[in-house]
Amino acid sequence: MTTERLHSESARANAAERHIADVMSLFKNAHDQKLKLERELVRVREELGLYKIQLEVAQKGGYLFVLPCTILSNWSQRFFVHKKL
Repeated sequence: MTTERLHSESARANAAERHIADVMSLFKNAHDQKLKLERELVRVREELGLYKIQLEVAQKGGYLFVLPCTILSNWSQRFFVHKKL
C-alpha cells in the first residue's frame, strides 16, 4: 500500500511540475509579446509625432510634397526591413 501511494504521489508531483513548466512557458511567451508590442508602440508614436510636425509644416508653409515623400520613404524602408527578416 505504501509503495502504491508513493508512486501515486510521485506521478501527481511530476504532473504538477509539467503543468507549471507549461504555464511558465505561456507566461514567458506572453511577456515577450508584450515587450515587442511596447517597442512597436513607441516606434509608432514617434512616427506619428513626425507626421504631425510635417503636417503642421505643410499647412503653414505649403510644403505639400514633403509629407507624401516622407510617407513613401518610411513605407519603403519598412518594406525592405521586413523583407530582410
